[in-house]
Amino acid sequence: MQMDSQTVDDSNDMDSFRSSLLKTICRLPRLSAPSILGMRNEHLVVLAKSSEAQHLVALLSLLAVGRVPPGVTQFLRGGLIAPLEKDDGGFRPLTLAN
Repeated sequence: MQMDSQTVDDSNDMDSFRSSLLKTICRLPRLSAPSILGMRNEHLVVLAKSSEAQHLVALLSLLAVGRVPPGVTQFLRGGLIAPLEKDDGGFRPLTLAN
C-alpha cells in the first residue's frame, strides 16, 4: 500500500496525539475525588496503561470533537462546577449535581 505525504503526516500527528494523551492521563493527580459517575483518575491511569488503551483514546477523541450522541453528553454534564478558593490562592473545582 502506497501512502502519500499527507497520509504519513496525519498518521504521525495521530501517533503523537495518542502518545501525548496517554502520558497526560498517567500524570493525573492521585487520590482525587471521584466524578459523578464514580470514576477516579486512578481508573483512567489503569486503562491508559492497559492493552485496551486504544479504546480510551478513541472515546476521549470522540468526546473532544463532539462526535457522541446527545444522550451521552447530557449524561456526562451532570452538574454545575463551582470554584472553591484554596488557602494557597488557587481554586478547587466542586461539581454540584442534582
